[in-house]
Amino acid sequence: MNNALHDPYRQATLLLQALDPARMSIAFLLGGGCPVSISVLDQDETVPLIPDIRGLTKTVIEDLRKLEEQKPTLEKVLRRFLPDNPNIEQILTHIRSMCDVIKDCDFGGLTEEALIALDAAICELITKLVNVALPEVATPYHQLAQWIGGIPRSHPVEI
Repeated sequence: MNNALHDPYRQATLLLQALDPARMSIAFLLGGGCPVSISVLDQDETVPLIPDIRGLTKTVIEDLRKLEEQKPTLEKVLRRFLPDNPNIEQILTHIRSMCDVIKDCDFGGLTEEALIALDAAICELITKLVNVALPEVATPYHQLAQWIGGIPRSHPVEI
């Protein structure tokens, strides 16, 4: 004979406790395109807070071409080794792959030292472009932070 009884009240209480917002483990995965949806005014023009990959690539390449020490290496990489209109991720991947292959050699006028310097310059420019403060007006990021802070939680929210 089975002595275990189904107690619907107990089961409902357990379910409510499991679904209690203060006890739930919550995580958000925000993609790199999220800041594109936040527009800011820049010289009488509305632009994304952080550019998309195409805009990021265009700006980084333009800025690198202004740097005399990086321009020759960049042009060799773009001219000889990459498809038409590569994005910044493809460029960085290619540069890093070439560094692994070239090592202490010279390959078509490219050296490991020059490629490492180009990689560092690209990363520095990207950091400057994406390291921006949120505007003072309410954005979806502000709303998310307000929602997260609105309930005391036993587990931190992961973003």
